[in-house]
Amino acid sequence: MEKCEKRVGALRLDNVPVDSGLVKEFLMERFPEYVRGLYFNDNSGSLKSIEEYINELLYVSTKVKHRIFVYNYIINQENFKKILSANRHKERIGFPFCKIDCSTVPDLKDALEDTIIEQISFKGCGISARCNWGRNPHHFINLIQGLAASKDLKDSLHTIWLPMSFLSFGIVRETLNNNGFGKVKIGESSL
Repeated sequence: MEKCEKRVGALRLDNVPVDSGLVKEFLMERFPEYVRGLYFNDNSGSLKSIEEYINELLYVSTKVKHRIFVYNYIINQENFKKILSANRHKERIGFPFCKIDCSTVPDLKDALEDTIIEQISFKGCGISARCNWGRNPHHFINLIQGLAASKDLKDSLHTIWLPMSFLSFGIVRETLNNNGFGKVKIGESSL
């Protein structure tokens, strides 16, 4: 397998195996030098730990220029912070159908310094098999409070995508307003 030297518009890796040496080799040694958008583990129905690929994702983040979406992973606060920090200079980032640990407010202030993120997606994170925001709205509130620690994100963020959040519009709007995101649009369709 040779390294790809060309620019790639979008690269989608569907249903990534739990711990694949081949996928890791591709990410670390064969990944194109310029990728406009990466969609990692799309079309996966099963929830997996991000731990198996965190180093590789952080490495390729320097080569992904516009957007990165990580699907269907269990992400602890430490890795969530690492992913945000490594991708803070992209316009879009998403965590569709991920189970992000927000049982406490994540400390994201330094991770988002100088960010230019305009859109962030938490599509499907609220479903019962993930973060279950319908029963645990305080986890969503903790997430927003963690994001709000960044003045730079407050300045750059235009839209937060929340389809399948299982939260009322009122709770979402109130949480955003109370945390300095009053001008942020709430997207309810797919990004």
